[in-house]
Amino acid sequence: MQSVVNRNAAPGSVLRDARIGKGLSQDTVADDLNLLVSQVEALESNDYTRFNAEVFVRGFITRYALYLELNEALLLDDCEHLFRQAEKQKPPPPQRVRRAADAHLRLVLILLATTVVWGIAVAIWGGESETAAAGAVHTEQPQ
Repeated sequence: MQSVVNRNAAPGSVLRDARIGKGLSQDTVADDLNLLVSQVEALESNDYTRFNAEVFVRGFITRYALYLELNEALLLDDCEHLFRQAEKQKPPPPQRVRRAADAHLRLVLILLATTVVWGIAVAIWGGESETAAAGAVHTEQPQ
């Protein structure tokens, strides 16, 4: 038989109150559910930052609720609400600030690329122009 869940309380406090109501210690719950005591403490204090991913939190809450004969669906709904609130409170990711050094590096690279292209153009077309001019001088020799 499943106990009624208090919809006005956070999932952790519901789990804690039910555990205390059954006369269980956190050590006992941790042993029975193969959890660490620190994980039971985190669940009961709604400190989900101690877990690697939300999927672990959902799984542990489900197991803990079933162990205490609570309605896990209601606790998971409240947990999702806490996840959404935490997501809204997260600061936006930092924007990359362009530094003057980045702008200078870009300018130097553009100038270097332009110089290389100019050098190649001079080597290709500049050499032919001088050869053509030299050939033109030879053809204009007096007879």
